[in-house]
Amino acid sequence: MQSPPPTIPTPTSSSPITPSSSSPSSSPSSSSRARKHARRREELDLSRFEINIPRILSGEDVRTTVMIKNIPNKYDQTMLMGTMNQKFARSYDFFYLPIDFKNKCNVGYSFVNFIHPSILPEVFQEFNDSTWSHFNS
Repeated sequence: MQSPPPTIPTPTSSSPITPSSSSPSSSPSSSSRARKHARRREELDLSRFEINIPRILSGEDVRTTVMIKNIPNKYDQTMLMGTMNQKFARSYDFFYLPIDFKNKCNVGYSFVNFIHPSILPEVFQEFNDSTWSHFNS
């Protein structure tokens, strides 16, 4: 009795693998196309990292950790926590400001975990495209 031929799974629309119409080749144009398509997929996937206020308000997005970028390097932990506490005291349970000990300054970003996603729209409004009260970023 003969066994059935092996099946090859076909990629679905949610699959990270996309079908290719040409066979693999080591030609420069082929690898260039592959890199271009990989970059395009990466660009499309970046939207998952953006804060989408309507999705947060509707309860679809329940993430609570944010990365605050473009913090002036001269801000230390005390200064940044003071800025955070002006509006968000007791609204977060984790705060991390990486420090470059060689240069004795922060590296320009921090991670903050808020206790509830409903706080994020206000955090976004406060820090997105805003200027810092001390120093320039």
